[in-house]
Amino acid sequence: MMHARGLGCEVDYAEARRWYSQAVEQGEAAAEFGLGVLYANGFGVEIDLPVAAGWYEKAAAKGYSDAQAALGLMCASGSGVERDAARAVLLFQQAAERNNARARYNLALHLLRGDGAPQNLIMAETHFRQAARQGYAPAMVSLARMYSLGQGAALNQAEAASWYRAAAETGDAEAQFTIGALHARGEGVPQRLVDAARWFEAAAEQGHAAAQFNIAIFYLDGAGVARDPAKAA
Repeated sequence: MMHARGLGCEVDYAEARRWYSQAVEQGEAAAEFGLGVLYANGFGVEIDLPVAAGWYEKAAAKGYSDAQAALGLMCASGSGVERDAARAVLLFQQAAERNNARARYNLALHLLRGDGAPQNLIMAETHFRQAARQGYAPAMVSLARMYSLGQGAALNQAEAASWYRAAAETGDAEAQFTIGALHARGEGVPQRLVDAARWFEAAAEQGHAAAQFNIAIFYLDGAGVARDPAKAA
């Protein structure tokens, strides 16, 4: 996968496809998955979702968890294959058993919605937590949301805030905005405008519109930052 990722060399999708094609002749699951990625994203080839799904299918059958997760997403959305939420759940379960954080997160989403499997908020929370502990930011945000709503667990704003902060520290703009808002209101965390401003500014720098509005107001009013009408403009 070095040519596809540019590891130690220039990104060269044609060369990557050549090596993947040789490797799949030996039954290499990683290469089958790699070809799926190329066709799913149009890297060096025309986008062809059915072909991508076919390669993911081969690698998934060998227990390759990234392929199981990718094929699960295609089954869930009906991209390149017929939509089949139940099969998506099965694929996510298989990949989750191999500690695939992305699969755990998507399995939790299906259990949360009751899509392809009976709704189970407790198990959704469990899978979100497992993926969050692996550092998967979307799972951190979803887990935080469950605690903020008392969904599948007792309402706990402090626990929600801790997961929003963890996601914010990975660079997730929406989480940065949310932890900023929690500091501004004093919900689950101490009310500290300095921290609110810091997180609003971090999210604003990533183009988060609501954060840009909020930090502009902070600079205009001198809330949590030195007053600076020029920065507010």
